[in-house]
Amino acid sequence: MHIVDMGKARVKRIHRAKILTIVLIIVALWLESCQGSSSIALSVDSPSDGALPAFPGAEGFGAYTPGGRGGRVFEVTNLNDSGPGSLRAALEASGRRIVVFRIGGIIELQGPILVTEPYLTVAGQTAPGDGIALRNAGIQIVTHDVIIRGLRIRPGDTPTAADPRLRDGIWIGMEGHVGAENVIIDHCSVSWGVDENISVTGASRNITVQWCISSEGLMDSLHPKGIHSMGLLVGNGTAERVSIHHNLIVHNNERNPRIADGSMAELVNNVIYNWGKAATVLETKDGGPAVNIVGNIYLPGPDGELDFVRRDGIQRKEIDILPPGGRGTIAQLYLKDNIGPHRPTNEGDEGMMVSGRSSDYLLSSSPVVPPSGITVDDVSRLVDVLLPSVGAIVPTRDPVDVRIVEDVRNGTGGLIDSPVDVGGYPTMNPGTAPSDSDHDGMPDAWERAHGLDPYNPQDGNGDLDGDGYTNVEEYLNEFFERKQAVKRAPLWK
Repeated sequence: MHIVDMGKARVKRIHRAKILTIVLIIVALWLESCQGSSSIALSVDSPSDGALPAFPGAEGFGAYTPGGRGGRVFEVTNLNDSGPGSLRAALEASGRRIVVFRIGGIIELQGPILVTEPYLTVAGQTAPGDGIALRNAGIQIVTHDVIIRGLRIRPGDTPTAADPRLRDGIWIGMEGHVGAENVIIDHCSVSWGVDENISVTGASRNITVQWCISSEGLMDSLHPKGIHSMGLLVGNGTAERVSIHHNLIVHNNERNPRIADGSMAELVNNVIYNWGKAATVLETKDGGPAVNIVGNIYLPGPDGELDFVRRDGIQRKEIDILPPGGRGTIAQLYLKDNIGPHRPTNEGDEGMMVSGRSSDYLLSSSPVVPPSGITVDDVSRLVDVLLPSVGAIVPTRDPVDVRIVEDVRNGTGGLIDSPVDVGGYPTMNPGTAPSDSDHDGMPDAWERAHGLDPYNPQDGNGDLDGDGYTNVEEYLNEFFERKQAVKRAPLWK
């Protein structure tokens, strides 16, 4: 089994207990899958009465944003940090806007892109060649109604790049009371963050992170506090109605995810592999969070400290409750159908996966956050559903994501200090974008095939089939509809 060399003369091996745990989990999932599989929908607390999802397949609390629907099309025509034709110029512009890409490759940012203007759709899936990636920094969203799809964001550890404290991949909201609202992040791949890969902070609400990969937060890198490697944070302010579902969270030391500060969230159908010090943590020191945790799989890996004992003598489990301090209150949890080392089959007490003092949390028999209506896949087939379809799969997976997915399949890989530990940034082919004579975001050939005029820049915001999605949105949505590799079981309620 290959384990990443951390450059610390530190070679780890999976103990027999870990191997046995993985085998038990895999066997249990296989046995359950033999009994049939299904998808269900949690009861809905979302504006489904006629509201249009951001795109087909959008779910969770952020699902109903229009993004840039009906707005102007911006074309990214170069890989520059800023200036005309750059991604930064498009994201920092005002007004309703849809961003498409006429070039693929790596954009080397000099600092984070700050999105302060609402009604934005970023269609990373339109990038030709090998797709689009961001390096040295990421994107921070401090506004409302934003859709981001199909981006790779890998900040990394270039010494001369952005301040290490600003090298999150995607940062939604701002610490304190400044939040974002109505945001959905879909099919993005985020790795090599110096702090978090993904953060939802401040007074953010109605947020979805779905079908994404959060992997390989950097361990002993440039962070001023030293050892880090954090997967996903919800907190540093009271975030409300946050959906984290159908994601692959891999090779992060902590925060897989961490939900804190009185936040309200749902954690549904995620596969969490090879955490180090901690998997999922609910922190109560600045207010007890309320979280529905449903249908997740926790797979230990080479770095998993399954026998880690906290300072108060409690052995840490998959879902760890940090004790309150200051003005903190207890955490509230609803648990259903989760599997991990301390509950290797989907039978028995759900609380077996929770560590903490009994006075610090409340296990509820019903959801503690009104569910948003996510389609919940049977945990017995979740790995098969997620692995082919998660992350920035359009136009193709890059070598980083290919390796991450194979690590999950094979029980390999490990925490890293630097992208260099795993081969660094892959070379990306810029490709050639299809002809778009009127620059309306739809290729000429696609317009002709759908009865539109390739020389009319106004028809992108029409709605030829009357379904509520504009013509340019129909084109953008097709990318993932064509690429989705696994058919999910029919929905039943």
